[in-house]
Amino acid sequence: NDSTEIVKFSDSITGAFIDYIDEKARFEGQDIKDFSKWVQGKLTYPDAALEDAATGRVTLGFTIDMFGNLEDVKVRRGRHPVLDSIALNVVSSSTEWSPAKDFLGNPTSVTYTFPVIFTPEMMFKAFITKMYNEKLYENYAFLHKHCSPELLKKLQEAYTYDSDDTAYATWLFRSGQQDDKSSQGNRTEIIDITADGDWYNYTALDMGWEFSKRIKLSRKDNLIVIEDLEI
Repeated sequence: NDSTEIVKFSDSITGAFIDYIDEKARFEGQDIKDFSKWVQGKLTYPDAALEDAATGRVTLGFTIDMFGNLEDVKVRRGRHPVLDSIALNVVSSSTEWSPAKDFLGNPTSVTYTFPVIFTPEMMFKAFITKMYNEKLYENYAFLHKHCSPELLKKLQEAYTYDSDDTAYATWLFRSGQQDDKSSQGNRTEIIDITADGDWYNYTALDMGWEFSKRIKLSRKDNLIVIEDLEI
């Protein structure tokens, strides 16, 4: 017999409420909440979804068959085509489970309704990483699209050189409190990003020199906006 297990989550991935069956399927010897943590740990926010500033919940369905195989993965309620695809790929990559058992102790199939959540924090961290690693902050079209008017004015006032046209101090995105030069050669890339409310602290390398900056981000409609940058 097939059983159906509905896994209902609050927005916090740890808030699970499960309708019990006789003996649940087990993922690596643990329960569905641990599988959720495994999935969240495997998720990466895709650059292709940044253009739409997409976040939210992708609801999937899948079955653990009587042999412990995860199969028949489907999108039951999508959020964004790219996010849906990432969620499908990560869940489908699951290792083998221990199957559920009926009241006689026989292996049985069990079907799950399962949410995969892409948070705003994931999106903002992906935005910062792409902006810095690809040096998008040097592109004025990018600045005009993503910076608040207040920040554009701040960057313009910080530009101290003569210019016939409007110019911005774009180097401020990569200049900060510098530590000793790392052992990473002349690399220029993000090392770490942490969230502090609307502010994000990013640590990066600039030609091998390690530094830290703070940037304030928001989302307005389908656009990520850089509200402020600590200078």
